[in-house]
Amino acid sequence: MPLLTLYKRLAQLLCAMLILLVIPLPAGAAPIELTASVRASLNKTMETSGPELAASLSKTYEQLGASIKAERSVDQTVKSLQYSSEGALLEVRKQIQQVGAARIDFLKKELEQTKQQYKPLLALSQSLSKQAAAAKSFGQKELAAALRSQASQIKPAVQLAKQDIKNREAKLKAARAEAAERKKRLRGMLAGIDTVKVKRKAERSTISSLSKSLAAEWSSAKQALRKRDGVNAHKSLSKALALSGQVNTRKQTLLTLEQSIADIIRLTRAELARISSV
Repeated sequence: MPLLTLYKRLAQLLCAMLILLVIPLPAGAAPIELTASVRASLNKTMETSGPELAASLSKTYEQLGASIKAERSVDQTVKSLQYSSEGALLEVRKQIQQVGAARIDFLKKELEQTKQQYKPLLALSQSLSKQAAAAKSFGQKELAAALRSQASQIKPAVQLAKQDIKNREAKLKAARAEAAERKKRLRGMLAGIDTVKVKRKAERSTISSLSKSLAAEWSSAKQALRKRDGVNAHKSLSKALALSGQVNTRKQTLLTLEQSIADIIRLTRAELARISSV
């Protein structure tokens, strides 16, 4: 494998690792585990409970399990989407930085070449003017007149040269201004992500609080099941189910926010492509 290709692959791997490090785990990751031992405690509790309570315990437990499974599924979707968005955002920012760069470089080189092309002519014009002024100061009127005559002969060419340079400088200035305006507009589009991130942070805070309450109810439920206390186990399981539902609702909102970020990046990328094709 060529050394350059190896370096590129290593750089891509490092970038991916850094992205993974900066992406936080899904807020309020499911704090409960429906293990075989918990199921065994549930079965034993159901055996010592009345038919109606036993059926309710089983139903609530199964509903909680389904809710936790759904929660984890959303967690994975959110994490995957956030990973994708972070990578895409890095790439888009890099591309924005390069907006207009090729044209600006071309115009800069063109301007420099034009200046070099006219440098002898402009130097000659300046030299003739200085020599004419010096000759006049020393009272050499004929020499001064001759030098001014030579300067007059090349004056039209000098004016054209200066105008050419001025036009190219104006083109370069305009290209820089256009690039700056386009970058500002594109970065303004991406700035919408900051607003979404504020909302995302608030959702994560709420999810974290709900998840702590959920963990506490789950702990109470397990304790009641170990004691074969069907009534209190059912109360805690019901509360845990309600809290899990709230967590799921919040995480669906979190997913919507992540999708909003992805949409902003997609729209910015489309505008970037449009600008690049102009």
